[in-house]
Amino acid sequence: MNKKLSDRLNSFPKDYQLNQETELKIESILQEEIKKMEKQAKSKGLKDFLKKLTIPVSGITAMAIVTLLLLSSQNIDIFQKGLNGSSSNAETEVGSVEDKQKIKELSTVWANALKTRDGKPRYEMMSEKAKEKFVQEQIIRSGENWNYNIGESSPWVVDYEIEIDGMNAVITYKTQTSIPSFYHTKETLTFKRENKKFVVDDYQTIFENKPIEENELLVDGDEKVTEHMHQIISDYIIAKHQMSDYQQTDIQFEVHKIYGTMEVNDTITVYLWSYYNSFNKITGSETVTGVSLPMAIKLMKMSKDYEVVDFMVPNDGSEYVSSLKSVFPEKYVDIAIQNAGNIEDLKSEMKSKIEEWLEQPEQETDKTITWSSKNNEVNLIPVKDTNDEYQGVTVEVNNVKKEFSWSFPKLEESKPRVFFTDVTGDGDEEAIIILNKGKGTGLSTDELHVLNSKDLSEIKVQNFEGILAEHVETNVTKSGEGLTIKVKVQGKESKFDYDFDPAPDLNQDKLAFGGVVLYTLENKRIKLYVPGSIGVSPTYVADFNIIYKFDSAKNEFTVNQIEFVPIDK
Repeated sequence: MNKKLSDRLNSFPKDYQLNQETELKIESILQEEIKKMEKQAKSKGLKDFLKKLTIPVSGITAMAIVTLLLLSSQNIDIFQKGLNGSSSNAETEVGSVEDKQKIKELSTVWANALKTRDGKPRYEMMSEKAKEKFVQEQIIRSGENWNYNIGESSPWVVDYEIEIDGMNAVITYKTQTSIPSFYHTKETLTFKRENKKFVVDDYQTIFENKPIEENELLVDGDEKVTEHMHQIISDYIIAKHQMSDYQQTDIQFEVHKIYGTMEVNDTITVYLWSYYNSFNKITGSETVTGVSLPMAIKLMKMSKDYEVVDFMVPNDGSEYVSSLKSVFPEKYVDIAIQNAGNIEDLKSEMKSKIEEWLEQPEQETDKTITWSSKNNEVNLIPVKDTNDEYQGVTVEVNNVKKEFSWSFPKLEESKPRVFFTDVTGDGDEEAIIILNKGKGTGLSTDELHVLNSKDLSEIKVQNFEGILAEHVETNVTKSGEGLTIKVKVQGKESKFDYDFDPAPDLNQDKLAFGGVVLYTLENKRIKLYVPGSIGVSPTYVADFNIIYKFDSAKNEFTVNQIEFVPIDK
């Protein structure tokens, strides 16, 4: 060994323990040097000896490692730096990929704390210096009896991005209000090691609630919309129109053009123009019902799929343009107005769908009448078919069958609606069946059945009479030529005037219910529409929308919320 190398080796302390950063570098060099020396080894004995050297670095003194491996001067520099480096460097430098990952994890906890507005997880990862700063901020915020509540109720955090640079992290939050308006807030974190673990030693807000221009969030066209999402949108629009169509038709088609999308967190809002038509085989390409209008549909990313969570359309008539501005971003409003009379491309696409359908050969059909859920998980088959009604039904779910005594009229325009989805929130789908019991002028009443899909036992649904008796009070008094109507819903009182008296000869002191009872299923929730009326030939003056919740203890659907809206005259 030359004198220069010998002098440098002798300069190392005999039992000096290396810091973490240096240990990692030494371990890497150790493995490389062993591989090199194995290639050069001439005897099996030397190879066996070298293999025994793959022991933990922390158990070897710097002198022993250097002497055994005959390291080059370049590698000795690394050891010398590790031995001579101050402890403060170890506290403020990242030593490995694992260290960087740990800082990323802590930064994520820090960011989530603002999202949940709970500052305690932040406090628990702070150095003593940072804790003092946090406490002072909270005292200024809430007084001496401070708590861990941080952030504001609006705007709230919807998403964030984290960038790691050594012992520093930069977190950029995306926030929004209910209007909605969108903002950015940026925060920096400085980490250090304290008692062998990483802590936040300082934090600073670079800027707060900087407005994000709407155009920054928009992506023009359908770049963000997959074919599957296109189908979800069409299916939803068709189902929505079918609920209001007065005539049952053989087939319905929907086509649309997408102006753009806005994606925030797990939701994507799609701005589009929709063109819907329904047809009967016997009348060919003659449209039975048709609707053409702009709309915004909000999809949420669920665990396995997307689900429509909101549906917005502008008002008709003189309010069309102003309401369109509340539905669409400004950059798409003018385009939508221009498209009101210019949808030739959509008409052409619709025509192709109709022609393809009409050209299909007639299929031999089973004479057995069956109503099914979308993917045929639930089948409803009438037991007895009389001239004017169906008496009794058989329900089949996953090859399990059960007969029920339900009956309903044979109305072509109001066939049973059958669904298969989880409305109890237990993770298992239920069979939901909505039967229309009768229709007339100003009259339409539904009957709802929810079945456990495993044994087809029926789950109780609180009827509207019980809900209204328990949660709704009404009072009607004559006031000049009109009426004054007082309503108390779930303890909340309101009053409104109705401009004329639809039944001047009738002394009715309460609203009447039961003329219209309509059940719907939206976003896996059961809803009931039951308006209140005046007069024998009912004039509906107030809408009541009931949203159900599932009470697992009672195994029953009960009222969750009642929305009351006066009907303007």
